[in-house]
Amino acid sequence: MLDPSGPEFGLSYEHTTVGDTAVLDLRGEIDLATGADLSAQLDRALAGVPGLLVVDLSAVDFLGSAGLSALIAARDSAERQGTQVRLVCNRTTRRTIELTGLTQQFTLADDRAAALER
Repeated sequence: MLDPSGPEFGLSYEHTTVGDTAVLDLRGEIDLATGADLSAQLDRALAGVPGLLVVDLSAVDFLGSAGLSALIAARDSAERQGTQVRLVCNRTTRRTIELTGLTQQFTLADDRAAALER
């Protein structure tokens, strides 16, 4: 049995900035246990009022309702400040977004290069 406190579980992140674009690179699982951390990281990424926020979900293994809620709240905050939000999805995260009917709420990209295009 896998140890839920081990490195196979949880969420890690990295912030980078390129010009007026903020990139939040996520890795791991986004669930009830990590949703609040994701919200805090999204707020941090939006604090600099970037023109574009790219949230890279390509290394996310699980995207639960807490993660979706955090992304929706961040999108709403971004819209109020004039920041575009784009999500880089893998097959799993794209499917979750599609099944929940949120494809109209986000701009989805298959890779980071496509998400960074202006």
